[in-house]
Amino acid sequence: MLVGPIYIRELAPPEITGKLGSVSKIGYATGLVIAFAMAFALPVLPDIDDHNWIVLFLMPCVISLCRLMFFLFFFKFDSPKYFLLNGKPEEAKKVIQKIYIEICQDEVLQCITNEQKNQKTMGFKKFWRQYKSQA
Repeated sequence: MLVGPIYIRELAPPEITGKLGSVSKIGYATGLVIAFAMAFALPVLPDIDDHNWIVLFLMPCVISLCRLMFFLFFFKFDSPKYFLLNGKPEEAKKVIQKIYIEICQDEVLQCITNEQKNQKTMGFKKFWRQYKSQA
């Protein structure tokens, strides 16, 4: 639940980061509502031999495993910010080419580079104040 918003923050353009973070939270809330709805479908006083509760218990596990496999197979690259911080601009450009359309790739790379320069020159407190004022 905590890794998704961090991953979104690393990969999404600054203009839509907040919107994508909201979408992930809506997904979590929807999952909770579905789980509660499934719980209401179970009998109130189940028999000893009734194993309907196993479905309620295993459904989130199966969905989580499917999501994990999806991300491991399709999103198995580091963020461009990570590569730029470690002095590997070519690797960062390859990742950006995988994520963004060709028209905005250079703009995204420049935006990430400028953001990192601002973080280095202004310190964390100034950066945080500026970041909060933009949000």
